[in-house]
Amino acid sequence: MDIYFARLDKLRKRIKANQGILITDKSDLFYLTGFRQDGYWGLLAKEKFFLFLLPLLYGQGVNHFGSLRSCMQGRGSHQAEEKLVFLQGKDLFSLFSGIVQEEKLEAVFFDPEKISLSKVEKLKKTARIKFNSCKDLVTDLREIKDANEINLIRKSCQLVLKGYRYAKKIIHPGMSERELANEIEYYLKKEGAQGVSFETIVAGGMNSSYSHHLTSDYIFQENDPVLLDLGVVYRGYSSDLTRVIFLGKITKLFKQVYQIVEEAQKKAITGVKPSVKTKRIFSLAFKVIQQAGYAKYFLHNLGHGIGVDIHEKPYLSVKDKEVLKPGMVFTIEPGIYIPKEFGVRIEDVVLVTEKGCEVLTKSMSYEV
Repeated sequence: MDIYFARLDKLRKRIKANQGILITDKSDLFYLTGFRQDGYWGLLAKEKFFLFLLPLLYGQGVNHFGSLRSCMQGRGSHQAEEKLVFLQGKDLFSLFSGIVQEEKLEAVFFDPEKISLSKVEKLKKTARIKFNSCKDLVTDLREIKDANEINLIRKSCQLVLKGYRYAKKIIHPGMSERELANEIEYYLKKEGAQGVSFETIVAGGMNSSYSHHLTSDYIFQENDPVLLDLGVVYRGYSSDLTRVIFLGKITKLFKQVYQIVEEAQKKAITGVKPSVKTKRIFSLAFKVIQQAGYAKYFLHNLGHGIGVDIHEKPYLSVKDKEVLKPGMVFTIEPGIYIPKEFGVRIEDVVLVTEKGCEVLTKSMSYEV
């Protein structure tokens, strides 16, 4: 439980004695407590952490948060004042208002991207205190992964690689996109995945020219390229991988485009190290594709952070100016999509280290 104590302590440093932070996002709450369920909120004050649970969730919450509370009470004397308090009720707004008054809080911070405006307005009317909008309160903490998170993401990546290898074994002309997706997902759950981190994308033939095709009943044909984008969740942490599988002969044009995308990704990965801006990594890949004459067919950002959520900070785009730091984990996924022809995307998960980077999906060869 020490990892959760450390995260709460980091977040607590952002407030004063008479202030609090309201956390309503399921992923943020999971990051801070290890409990991922809908139906509860958290309110972090300077010396206490309040959890408001709906009645249907209370029993499960007691089991989880009860053990967390006992661990907190057993910590060092300098932290003896810290308390975890959980309450149940059908109206989370009323529970929140009661604690605000009881603790005499003067201001509460919230992330405007994690709670609806209607809820904020209702909270203001209920609690009648100052609410301060503050973007990325917990998101910024989540951006740098600790050793435990990196280990879980690494295992999630190992699982997704298993899924890809399995797909290569069972795919064949006459099989449908949906059939392949279902088989992969069932296999991955048997291998230990909690589930998929997003709906598996299987795009056969011309369907691969859509950058985010919705898996359909298309039947694979002989000589089809099949773009496969899949990810799993392992103990709360996501992975993401894209490869292209070939069902027969590869055309000269396809091989040329594939090699351009492969080179773009390699250039980008080579540039990953601390203190480099994310837009620089985007530029390294984009330049390769641009010089080859395919710039207009690169339709999306180069990558996105990955962790508790499948898409989180940092983002690798032409406009993003964030600086890379050790512990950041993100995808690098250049792609070229030629309308009514085919598409190629190669995606790997990358960890920023102290001196460079590590590709967490590096064990998979994808040369044509």
